[in-house]
Amino acid sequence: MNQQKNGKEHAIYVWDHFIAQSAAENVFFVAHSYGGLAFVELMIQREADVKNKVTAVALTDSVHNVWHQEAGKTIREWMRENCCNWVSSSEPLDTSVESMLPDCPRVSAGTDRHELTSWKSFPSIFKFFAEASEAKTSSLKPALTRRSHRIKHEELPEEKLCIKNL
Repeated sequence: MNQQKNGKEHAIYVWDHFIAQSAAENVFFVAHSYGGLAFVELMIQREADVKNKVTAVALTDSVHNVWHQEAGKTIREWMRENCCNWVSSSEPLDTSVESMLPDCPRVSAGTDRHELTSWKSFPSIFKFFAEASEAKTSSLKPALTRRSHRIKHEELPEEKLCIKNL
Protein backbone atom coordinates (compact mmCIF):
# COMPACT_ATOMS: atom_id res chain seq x y z
CA MET A 1 0.00 0.00 0.00
CA ASN A 2 1.29 3.46 -0.89
CA GLN A 3 2.07 5.38 2.31
CA GLN A 4 2.47 8.76 0.62
CA LYS A 5 -0.39 11.22 0.92
CA ASN A 6 -0.93 14.59 -0.66
CA GLY A 7 -1.54 17.58 1.61
CA LYS A 8 -5.33 17.36 1.45
CA GLU A 9 -5.34 13.63 2.24
CA HIS A 10 -2.86 14.20 5.05
CA ALA A 11 -5.05 16.90 6.66
CA ILE A 12 -8.05 14.56 6.61
CA TYR A 13 -5.96 11.68 7.99
CA VAL A 14 -4.65 13.82 10.86
CA TRP A 15 -8.18 15.06 11.57
CA ASP A 16 -9.70 11.55 11.59
CA HIS A 17 -6.95 9.82 13.56
CA PHE A 18 -5.89 12.48 16.04
CA ILE A 19 -7.93 15.69 16.30
CA ALA A 20 -11.43 14.19 15.98
CA GLN A 21 -10.58 11.54 18.59
CA SER A 22 -9.12 13.98 21.08
CA ALA A 23 -11.02 15.51 23.97
CA ALA A 24 -10.01 18.99 22.78
CA GLU A 25 -12.93 21.35 22.36
CA ASN A 26 -11.09 24.48 21.21
CA VAL A 27 -8.90 23.63 18.25
CA PHE A 28 -7.00 26.37 16.42
CA PHE A 29 -5.36 26.09 13.01
CA VAL A 30 -2.54 28.06 11.43
CA ALA A 31 -2.44 27.10 7.77
CA HIS A 32 0.23 28.56 5.50
CA SER A 33 -0.02 28.66 1.70
CA TYR A 34 -1.19 25.21 0.46
CA GLY A 35 -2.23 24.45 4.04
CA GLY A 36 -5.19 26.80 3.52
CA LEU A 37 -6.28 24.76 0.53
CA ALA A 38 -5.95 21.59 2.63
CA PHE A 39 -8.01 23.18 5.41
CA VAL A 40 -10.82 24.13 3.01
CA GLU A 41 -10.82 20.56 1.70
CA LEU A 42 -11.06 19.33 5.31
CA MET A 43 -14.05 21.65 5.81
CA ILE A 44 -15.70 20.24 2.69
CA GLN A 45 -15.13 16.62 3.80
CA ARG A 46 -15.82 17.02 7.55
CA GLU A 47 -17.86 20.23 7.83
CA ALA A 48 -20.00 19.44 10.90
CA ASP A 49 -17.10 17.93 12.86
CA VAL A 50 -14.76 20.83 12.09
CA LYS A 51 -17.40 23.40 13.06
CA ASN A 52 -17.90 21.62 16.39
CA LYS A 53 -14.23 21.48 17.36
CA VAL A 54 -12.46 24.37 15.64
CA THR A 55 -12.61 27.77 17.30
CA ALA A 56 -10.60 29.83 14.81
CA VAL A 57 -8.35 29.50 11.77
CA ALA A 58 -5.43 31.75 10.87
CA LEU A 59 -4.47 31.44 7.23
CA THR A 60 -1.15 32.90 6.13
CA ASP A 61 -0.87 33.71 2.44
CA SER A 62 -3.28 30.87 1.75
CA VAL A 63 -3.73 29.68 -1.83
CA HIS A 64 -7.21 28.23 -1.20
CA ASN A 65 -10.06 29.15 -3.51
CA VAL A 66 -13.60 28.53 -2.28
CA TRP A 67 -14.98 28.63 -5.84
CA HIS A 68 -12.54 26.13 -7.39
CA GLN A 69 -12.80 23.88 -4.35
CA GLU A 70 -16.59 24.14 -4.45
CA ALA A 71 -17.00 25.13 -0.81
CA GLY A 72 -20.70 25.56 -0.08
CA LYS A 73 -22.44 28.61 1.34
CA THR A 74 -22.40 27.30 4.93
CA ILE A 75 -18.63 26.80 4.76
CA ARG A 76 -18.07 30.29 3.31
CA GLU A 77 -20.26 31.78 6.07
CA TRP A 78 -18.37 29.88 8.79
CA MET A 79 -15.05 30.99 7.33
CA ARG A 80 -16.17 34.65 7.31
CA GLU A 81 -16.87 34.38 11.03
CA ASN A 82 -13.97 32.18 12.18
CA CYS A 83 -11.05 32.68 9.79
CA CYS A 84 -8.66 35.43 8.84
CA ASN A 85 -6.01 35.38 6.10
CA TRP A 86 -2.79 37.31 6.70
CA VAL A 87 -1.56 37.91 3.15
CA SER A 88 1.72 39.13 1.73
CA SER A 89 1.51 42.88 1.33
CA SER A 90 3.74 45.92 1.75
CA GLU A 91 1.01 47.49 3.91
CA PRO A 92 1.52 47.58 7.70
CA LEU A 93 0.52 44.50 9.72
CA ASP A 94 -3.27 44.05 10.05
CA THR A 95 -4.19 46.59 7.35
CA SER A 96 -7.33 45.40 5.57
CA VAL A 97 -6.63 44.01 2.08
CA GLU A 98 -9.39 43.78 -0.51
CA SER A 99 -10.42 40.38 -1.78
CA MET A 100 -12.51 39.11 -4.65
CA LEU A 101 -13.37 35.94 -2.71
CA PRO A 102 -16.32 35.84 -0.30
CA ASP A 103 -14.62 33.58 2.22
CA CYS A 104 -12.76 35.35 5.01
CA PRO A 105 -11.27 38.73 5.84
CA ARG A 106 -7.78 39.40 4.52
CA VAL A 107 -5.27 41.59 6.24
CA SER A 108 -1.64 42.41 5.59
CA ALA A 109 0.97 40.17 7.17
CA GLY A 110 3.27 43.19 7.23
CA THR A 111 5.61 41.71 4.63
CA ASP A 112 5.50 41.10 0.91
CA ARG A 113 7.64 37.96 1.29
CA HIS A 114 5.43 34.87 1.13
CA GLU A 115 7.75 32.75 3.28
CA LEU A 116 7.67 35.30 6.14
CA THR A 117 3.89 35.80 6.38
CA SER A 118 3.37 33.36 9.26
CA TRP A 119 6.29 34.59 11.33
CA LYS A 120 5.51 38.28 10.82
CA SER A 121 1.84 37.89 11.72
CA PHE A 122 2.18 35.64 14.80
CA PRO A 123 1.46 38.45 17.33
CA SER A 124 -1.79 39.25 15.52
CA ILE A 125 -2.66 35.58 15.10
CA PHE A 126 -2.27 34.90 18.83
CA LYS A 127 -4.44 37.93 19.60
CA PHE A 128 -7.03 36.69 17.07
CA PHE A 129 -7.04 33.26 18.74
CA ALA A 130 -7.33 34.75 22.24
CA GLU A 131 -10.27 36.90 21.19
CA ALA A 132 -11.98 33.96 19.44
CA SER A 133 -11.54 31.82 22.54
CA GLU A 134 -12.87 34.60 24.76
CA ALA A 135 -15.89 35.12 22.48
CA LYS A 136 -16.66 31.40 22.45
CA THR A 137 -16.36 31.16 26.23
CA SER A 138 -18.56 34.20 26.81
CA SER A 139 -21.20 32.92 24.37
CA LEU A 140 -21.43 29.68 26.37
CA LYS A 141 -22.01 31.49 29.66
CA PRO A 142 -25.50 32.69 30.55
CA ALA A 143 -25.92 36.42 30.01
CA LEU A 144 -25.64 38.56 33.13
CA THR A 145 -28.75 40.63 33.61
CA ARG A 146 -28.07 42.47 36.87
CA ARG A 147 -27.17 46.10 36.23
CA SER A 148 -24.10 45.94 38.51
CA HIS A 149 -22.51 43.36 36.19
CA ARG A 150 -22.95 45.32 32.97
CA ILE A 151 -19.83 46.62 31.32
CA LYS A 152 -19.64 50.33 30.69
CA HIS A 153 -19.30 51.34 27.05
CA GLU A 154 -15.73 52.58 27.61
CA GLU A 155 -14.70 49.18 28.99
CA LEU A 156 -15.86 47.13 26.00
CA PRO A 157 -12.98 45.24 24.37
CA GLU A 158 -12.07 46.15 20.80
CA GLU A 159 -13.73 44.05 18.14
CA LYS A 160 -11.64 41.47 16.38
CA LEU A 161 -9.91 43.13 13.46
CA CYS A 162 -10.80 40.29 11.14
CA ILE A 163 -14.45 40.29 12.15
CA LYS A 164 -15.22 43.99 11.91
CA ASN A 165 -14.29 44.01 8.22
CA LEU A 166 -17.27 41.81 7.32
